[in-house]
Amino acid sequence: MAPVFFNPDRTDHAWRQKTADQLVIKSNLERQIGQMSLPRRGLLFAEYCLASYLPLEQCEIVAKQQLGLDECLLDTHAGVEVDVDHSRWTISARRFQNYEDCTVVLALDESPRWGELCRTLVHPPVVAETQGYEQPVIKKLADAIWPALESALQNNYRPLRFVGHGVAGAVAAICANRCLMSYIRSEPLEIHTYGSPRWGDPTFHQTHRVYHYRWVLPTDPVSELPPAWMGYRHYGEQLTIDDEGRRQRQGIGSRLLDQARAWRLSNSKTDRPIQPDHAIARYVDAIYEYSLRKR
Repeated sequence: MAPVFFNPDRTDHAWRQKTADQLVIKSNLERQIGQMSLPRRGLLFAEYCLASYLPLEQCEIVAKQQLGLDECLLDTHAGVEVDVDHSRWTISARRFQNYEDCTVVLALDESPRWGELCRTLVHPPVVAETQGYEQPVIKKLADAIWPALESALQNNYRPLRFVGHGVAGAVAAICANRCLMSYIRSEPLEIHTYGSPRWGDPTFHQTHRVYHYRWVLPTDPVSELPPAWMGYRHYGEQLTIDDEGRRQRQGIGSRLLDQARAWRLSNSKTDRPIQPDHAIARYVDAIYEYSLRKR
């Protein structure tokens, strides 16, 4: 089946110039999120990420008219700028919520170029605030956005989930686990990330107790950064889905090939845009096919 959203000449952040009527949502919220199957939850949260790349007023239209949500909020002061290697990255948080559920979606407002992303992610790890080591730039983004999130969630009574795409997915996972160490009563039930990079060593990930579903496309290069030889590891349950919606299992040979590709990518000097295989619209299409196979 041909992809619905994917266009190889279009990046995620081109959606900043789009409108709600250009986004066709396949999910529905006729039941609580906790009653939905894993493929349906994965599809819903991928579409949350896609909607988050729209301008806020257009995102609100999608949330209320197509998804049937009560609110789509951009948390006050949650658009935080962070200096990253002579450039500035802005990360923001949106809450998609109704009376029954609350989902926090993290998103970078501007997509870094491929060479910039590679150079940024291959920084050596720094000491984490709990134990072990973590990626310094992802830590800096999490440190910047966390105070606004902690304040926004202090009165939340709904079941809570964290979601993010790419680098923002790693930030979402860190913030979700910080909820468990915070004074707020919100305890996230799960995390869903799409094409997220590695961001900590095994000791650091031992402190992460929120269950993490890590959605990956086999051809997405961002999920192979930073290289494992630097000490970074993934954590959570990996769900590798191809474009036809088939789940793939990785053997030792595939892992070695991925590590070799990560070495090549981490030394990339090109300044081209991030590959289309990383686009969240590509994930939406693949997980939609996966959900049809699981009916």
